[in-house]
Amino acid sequence: MTPRAVSSVVVPLDGSTVAERALPVARALARGDTPITLVAAVAADDQVPPAAAMVRRAAADLGVPVSVDVLVGLPAASALVGYLRADRGHLVVMTTHARTAIGELLLGSVADELVRRSTVPVVLVGPRAAAPGDDPYRDVVLCIDGSPTSDRLLPMVPALHNDLGLHPWLFQVRAESATGPLVDADALESNELHRTANALAHGGLDVDWDVGHGADRAEAIADFARLRRRPLVAIATRGHNPAARLAESSLTVTVARTAPCPVFVVGPQCAVPAASGATRA
Repeated sequence: MTPRAVSSVVVPLDGSTVAERALPVARALARGDTPITLVAAVAADDQVPPAAAMVRRAAADLGVPVSVDVLVGLPAASALVGYLRADRGHLVVMTTHARTAIGELLLGSVADELVRRSTVPVVLVGPRAAAPGDDPYRDVVLCIDGSPTSDRLLPMVPALHNDLGLHPWLFQVRAESATGPLVDADALESNELHRTANALAHGGLDVDWDVGHGADRAEAIADFARLRRRPLVAIATRGHNPAARLAESSLTVTVARTAPCPVFVVGPQCAVPAASGATRA
């Protein structure tokens, strides 16, 4: 049997109701057969008892069997980066305010730092992500743009399909000219997505694809996701630090802030599985 790339869901908590919005998302992604661990990070030993009590309360409220852990001695992001292991199949699920670049620079963000430094994928639950209820997620919209960065999503497709039960949609956004869609370019992109979908199909995966249009990529992605069945969006990022975002907007941050669903993020340090049929044709 092929080992699962996602075999453990980890939810960082800080005692806030905002952080706990990740709990039902984690439960839905786990689908009843993937272990869930709730984790808190504290600076000193005397903070362990209240943190442990907080995590145990959240575990009881979740209503499914979970493990709990408290990390001591490091800032939250650094503690979590050291805790998370790709070889253990960890998948992080956490909330984010998905602030703008200036907001991240001034206020900092554990989610932002995890995306940039973690060796495992991070599912961001943004402010507009709908609560999943009791039903599992069904579709995943993979944001493909032909770049080496976005191509790092493709080896993740088997894990998204086999481990999380998600049906893959390859989706690319084409900009529109002043007179309308760029027809020739659209045809080329359609052919490329079709070839990529066929390459994944040769690996035994049923994959759909589509090309959207619009000047605002994040808005087009969010709109397309709304048409899917209980979706996630998947995106790969170069992980610009907050200062760099002052000069260049982050599609990942914008999608996480505006999407109606959680966003599965493959950061620059994420350990991507061997391709095995999941690369471009």
